Amino acid sequence: MTARNNILARLRAGQTNQVAASSRDELPPLASLPKEQWRSRFMELMTANHADIVETTEQGWQQTLAVELQQRGVKSLLLADRAETDSLKVVLADKTSELTVQVFDSSVEHWEGNSHSMRSQLFSSTDAGLSYASAALAETGSLVLETGPQEPRTLSLVPPLSIIVAREAEMVSGLTEYMAGRAGKTMPTNLLFVSGPSKTADIQQTLAYGAHGPKSLLILWINTAESAAGTELGEGE
Repeated sequence: MTARNNILARLRAGQTNQVAASSRDELPPLASLPKEQWRSRFMELMTANHADIVETTEQGWQQTLAVELQQRGVKSLLLADRAETDSLKVVLADKTSELTVQVFDSSVEHWEGNSHSMRSQLFSSTDAGLSYASAALAETGSLVLETGPQEPRTLSLVPPLSIIVAREAEMVSGLTEYMAGRAGKTMPTNLLFVSGPSKTADIQQTLAYGAHGPKSLLILWINTAESAAGTELGEGE
């Protein structure tokens, strides 16, 4: 027992003298991308990953969405149940008469074999799903989706066309800054990091898009400067 006691004593002594990782200076801080480069880096990486970016404003993004849906021949759109959904449905009904809009109001896990169930529609008859990014990461060219009742993860993972509304005002340098901004907040059950449409590669490293998810990614980029200018113009009138 003497040897055992000696080993345990050394382990306890080591724990007592251990310095918390957060207080050590062994690793230098990660370099952060200068803010003036955030936008250009994000746009460059997203475009390289085959995402389509359409710039718009806070006042006009719903109309921009209607135009894009018409040009792309989208016949069915699935929306999350959010505060802005009712006003968006009104705009889309006015601008796109042939479009079917449905609100994601039930869980795909609660499927009972009904041919008209949400699961059936999601996987077989939905052309596009609309999601909202909570942040844009400049360093990796990624959009962050915080999933939950107002942001079902299947909206961006299943339909052939994934449409994501992203605001330039919510851009950060990278994951470190994003997580720091969430300090003290409850984490969602899932975080989705979207950097382009679905893609995979075979053993010869030949990329194929849309093999197991959206074939296309459309980003409605709400430009901060243009949105501010539109607001000032409206106030002046």
